Amino acid sequence: MESFIIVDRKSTDWRFDPSTFIDQLSKDWPGASIRVVTNLKRPASHEWSVSLPQSPGKTLGGFLSRSGHLVSLEGTLKDSGLFALWVRSIVPEEVPLKFFDDQHPQQFPLTQQTTLELITEAFN
Repeated sequence: MESFIIVDRKSTDWRFDPSTFIDQLSKDWPGASIRVVTNLKRPASHEWSVSLPQSPGKTLGGFLSRSGHLVSLEGTLKDSGLFALWVRSIVPEEVPLKFFDDQHPQQFPLTQQTTLELITEAFN
C-alpha cells in the first residue's frame, strides 16, 4: 500500500529541506538505507528504506519529493502511520500536514495529538 504525507500548500510555504530531513532520518532510524536520486525525471530527491522494530524482518520504503512538499511511503498502514507520526514530530507544529493513502480519497490531518489508533481507525 502506498501512503503519503503532504504539506498543505494552501496554508503555508514551508517545505521539507532535503539535507535536514535526511540527517534526521539517519539519526532517528539507525540502519536506514538512503539513496540520492540522480535521475531528474524522477519525482524523488531521496529514497530510503527503514527497518521497523514493531515489524521484525519488514522494511518501510519511502521517498522525499523534489518539491519538498510530499513524503511517499510504501508499506502497511500501521508501519506508514508510525513513520508519519515520526515525520509529524520533526516538523514545526504550526505546519499543517495531511496523511492519505492510495485507496482512500480523504486526507487525515496529522497534528501533535494524532495517534496511530486514530490513523488506523480513519483508514480501516
